[in-house]
Amino acid sequence: MKPETNDSWLWVVDEELVQGLLRSDVAKPESIRREVDIPELAKAVTLSIEGRAEEALEQAMAALARFPESAEAWWARGQLEFELGRYGDAKRSYSEVIDRRQPPHWAAYFNRGLCLEKLGALEEATTDYGKAAGMCPERPETLLALGVCLLRRNYPTEAMEAFEACLGPNPGEDRALFGKAVALQMQERHEEALEIYRAILPQHANNIDLLVNLISLAVARRDDVRVRDYCEKLLRVRPQSRPALEGLATLALARGDYKLAGQYCSNLVKVAPDAWEAWYNLGFVYQKTARPDKAVEAYTEAIRLRPQSEQAHANLGLVLQERGDVAGARQAYERALQLNPGASSVMWNLAILAERNGESSEAEATLARLVELKPDWEDASFRLGCLRLQLGNDAGARDSFENCIRKRADWAEAHLNLAVALWRAGDRERARAEVAAAAELKPKLSGAVLAQAIVALEDGDVEQSLELSARLRELGEKAPEILYNAGILLQRAGDHERAAKAFREAVEDRPGFAEALLNLGHALESLGQHEEAVVCWQEAVETRPELAQSYF
Repeated sequence: MKPETNDSWLWVVDEELVQGLLRSDVAKPESIRREVDIPELAKAVTLSIEGRAEEALEQAMAALARFPESAEAWWARGQLEFELGRYGDAKRSYSEVIDRRQPPHWAAYFNRGLCLEKLGALEEATTDYGKAAGMCPERPETLLALGVCLLRRNYPTEAMEAFEACLGPNPGEDRALFGKAVALQMQERHEEALEIYRAILPQHANNIDLLVNLISLAVARRDDVRVRDYCEKLLRVRPQSRPALEGLATLALARGDYKLAGQYCSNLVKVAPDAWEAWYNLGFVYQKTARPDKAVEAYTEAIRLRPQSEQAHANLGLVLQERGDVAGARQAYERALQLNPGASSVMWNLAILAERNGESSEAEATLARLVELKPDWEDASFRLGCLRLQLGNDAGARDSFENCIRKRADWAEAHLNLAVALWRAGDRERARAEVAAAAELKPKLSGAVLAQAIVALEDGDVEQSLELSARLRELGEKAPEILYNAGILLQRAGDHERAAKAFREAVEDRPGFAEALLNLGHALESLGQHEEAVVCWQEAVETRPELAQSYF
């Protein structure tokens, strides 16, 4: 946006009106008031027309040296400083104009507002634009500038008022219509914004900002057809347009078309190598398409551009973990947790990494922190319980599985593991009840059937243990230990025939089961089958020589 030209203070050369030191389009005023003839300003105009702004500014400075109170000279200086990009100096010059010309001209406030906006002082710029609009509301640029500044400050409601005030006398002002549509879009009034954008699109089919906003709205409305349409139109206007490539990449990612998304993201990082999102999405695409080395490169670049991205560190850790780089994955996860100590998914991955690396205590500690942070995360509680069982922390395991059952009473596996923890702790009655609960909830849960068989053996109920062993076989599971122990009980009871059968089935389930072979030999010997018994003993001793002592 250019600074506005103050019609009343233009210097006249040979009775011709100069169209502003910055070549702004202004109408010829009916009269021009001169304070005093200042030759330096005439030279400044000539030099500015020739494109010699620095020399023109020197002439304006010379004019001020002789006439320090001249508003015209301060105006010329401000215009030239703005043209040279010296917005701080230009702002001060326009302030001098405002102080010296009474009443101040609207253009001085407008141009000072431009300087303030360039300098990032949006609140002060809004004030100056508001004063300019109040003094000269018939000039659409005053209200347009006010509306745009309010949009930049995230005041869409107030901005829309400015654009509507502009549209009152100028209903066909497309710039104001566009600004109003942006204000509506910022208020998430998408349908109203879309109606305006579509109305002005035929006259501005190649307007990049308009197409970009239409893409944004189509993405928000999940209108894939229009996303593609607007993106392709934008690419025709500006090949390799970043918003168009981003829109098409978003569309491809949403469809799960990672190959196409990868093509768009690859183009994006060439067009905008500093685009964090493009590198991050490229890493995600490579991760999904099983190209871990490329994924690591992309995530590493994303982290370089945005070191504080917790998710980039977390995803990098996951890729490194899948590659078997335990140290690198741990470092990435720990960095993610430094950035966000409450990142529960990162804690989970870190715990899995530690567990798979044999660091059970570290895994348990990490899962304990996770469960404390997310007590409703049932899988974390369950895994913590399993780890505690492995580590011999039966009380802790009991607490974890009880927490699981409180959240989900029908969780058969949690009941079963709670039974294990209780059994180890010596609470056999509760353990039996939990085994029964697991079996009732999931009659085909092999672990529950096995636990019932163990309880039956503990109670000396051989018949039930054998029945449960048969059920395990039906479920495709083998339980040679159950059969072996049932055989021992049968042998003690003198039922050598059934004991032999149990031992045989145990050996079938586990070939080379030395103890079962040894006792099968004893059962066969009791049944008078000496030669077969000898064969069993020989096989048992060959498998485990130390069993020879038991033979004698």
